[in-house]
Amino acid sequence: MRKEDQHRLVATAHFRRDPHLVLSGKSAAVILGIPLIGVKLRKVEATISPAHGGRSSKHVKRHQTKFDSSLMRVAGVSTTDIARVVIDVSRTESFACGLAAADYALRMMMVSRDELGKLVFALSGARGIRKARKVITCADPRSESVGESLSRARFIEHRIGIPRLQEVIRLRNGKAYRVDFYWPDQRIIGEFDGFQKYVDSQAPSIDHQIAVQEQERVRHNQLHRAGYTIVRWTWKEALEFTTLPTLLAEAGVPMARTR
Repeated sequence: MRKEDQHRLVATAHFRRDPHLVLSGKSAAVILGIPLIGVKLRKVEATISPAHGGRSSKHVKRHQTKFDSSLMRVAGVSTTDIARVVIDVSRTESFACGLAAADYALRMMMVSRDELGKLVFALSGARGIRKARKVITCADPRSESVGESLSRARFIEHRIGIPRLQEVIRLRNGKAYRVDFYWPDQRIIGEFDGFQKYVDSQAPSIDHQIAVQEQERVRHNQLHRAGYTIVRWTWKEALEFTTLPTLLAEAGVPMARTR
């Protein structure tokens, strides 16, 4: 069982024991299906009104607060609202984790940038709010996967030149290919996960997967012959803090301009 699925079951069980709990932070993100990167789901995170009291325990971390934002009812449990979940994750977890959560919530139209911005302002002075503010500034719904969000976090953290996202490149032969990342001045294409993302793990036959890989090989060769440099990376390179920036720098991707 995936750790998120296990945590969802545990969090739901604790809520049923104490319906005054409002799941928050990482636990609420799991319930809402918001992706998390590199987190340990050791305890259920919950918020509770001071009127109901209660202390943290071995399995539940309780935060006492007056609820200043709307609550949600999802899959039979109460959670803080989407904006609060995204901001709390952005405040308390890594920049990459916060960016993945914000990108996803914006892409799925679960929340608006304006709602996130207003909540950041309302929480001025809270622990980690500067990091959350940076996350919201950098969040982009065009990132189509958690891996792409993680990759963008590495670009930002290492001041790699910001690429265009989901750019469509049209070749002279009439073919058009959409790429994950594109640095036009250097004609460099960045692709997260390479061949793996073109392989459907649920495909009915090996023949189908072979055909898809062949399509990707043709795509790669046509872009290469047209003069584009193609850099590919997987989860392993993206998760290692310095590996991806080094890979891109060696390919000729510039540093971002500083003001």
